[in-house]
Amino acid sequence: MLSGYLLLKSPVFAGASLLQNPHASAVGRNVVLLILAWMVIAQLLRHHWQGQVQEDERDREISRVASRWRSDALTFIIIGFAVTLGLSPIEQLTWAKPPMVAHLLIFSLLWAGLVENVVATIQYWRDRH
Repeated sequence: MLSGYLLLKSPVFAGASLLQNPHASAVGRNVVLLILAWMVIAQLLRHHWQGQVQEDERDREISRVASRWRSDALTFIIIGFAVTLGLSPIEQLTWAKPPMVAHLLIFSLLWAGLVENVVATIQYWRDRH
């Protein structure tokens, strides 16, 4: 959800600097609020399930595999950005202002997390069937 939101709002970061761009500030504020809400919900769920078995060897193995996929996805994206920025002529990089690059890096982290969750979901689904 957050990855989709950032992808839709990416043109906002191509403009003026972040301090002078009210639309970018609104997007940043929304992202921070979403992350804070996620942290509160995760803490409430952790407290609710406290003292009960939450994870076994199968869960740890699925988590390990999914984490590896996340790491590989993040590496692939960052190398792709580096190659794009390094091999493109400077006149074609007018879009690559610092706010846009920062936005793309944050999007990369979220995308890698999405890959991890999709891989874990697929593995749990396969395990059930």
